[in-house]
Amino acid sequence: MFTQHIEMISRLRHNHLVSCIGHCFECCPDDSTIGIVYFVFESLPNGTLRSSICGGGVRLNWAQRITAGIGVAKGIQFLHTGIMPGVFSNHLKITDVLLDPNFHVKICTYNLPLLAHQNAGLMGGAAVSSNGLKSNIGGREKEEEKDDIYDIGVILMEILIQVSNKMDDTARRSIVDPTIIKECSTESLKTVMDICLRCLSDDPTARPSIEDVLWTLQFAAQLQDPWRNDSHHIHRLSDSNPNNLQEQISRG
Repeated sequence: MFTQHIEMISRLRHNHLVSCIGHCFECCPDDSTIGIVYFVFESLPNGTLRSSICGGGVRLNWAQRITAGIGVAKGIQFLHTGIMPGVFSNHLKITDVLLDPNFHVKICTYNLPLLAHQNAGLMGGAAVSSNGLKSNIGGREKEEEKDDIYDIGVILMEILIQVSNKMDDTARRSIVDPTIIKECSTESLKTVMDICLRCLSDDPTARPSIEDVLWTLQFAAQLQDPWRNDSHHIHRLSDSNPNNLQEQISRG
């Protein structure tokens, strides 16, 4: 059983997934059976995506945030379609998205079929779940895919807004991160907002596919590039002030 699971983990090689670089066994002294499997994951020194959005260190600009969203979508797409069987219901949070030395995002938590009690033995911040392979087969796949899409929507929302545990009333009224307002094109921002709200739909069947999410975020990046490169462009934000954006979020 352990061999099958380890082989599955070894196949999870993707630019936007934290890689397992080794493992070892802890055997029971009485009968030498395997008691615990420890996995060692690559070290990522730049913290979480959340810390680079609202932390005190390096702050990602709008173009980098779109790129981060694209990376998350590519990682989830690989988990869904890049291996057999696919890995769904990954319960992804923004704190599960880490940054490598070049500030490329990598997902460190995904729903792998290992025993839950082994979670404490993992290194490098990655975790596994014991839901098993059978939960990823058959009619539940589409439903579980939409769960992951919702989680991506939550991450996109946190990319859009400035989240803090110490938000006062003024901060809540200006929920959209001021850094975004200053440096992004209206079209790019609205495109990301649109796909974010679709991901957060209460009706799972109305949520987009992972391919739609990826395409839309890549389109948003394309919309941003000409605006960013035109040094003579005067960007007007009359349609994208924080209050208007907050109203759109509330209506979603």
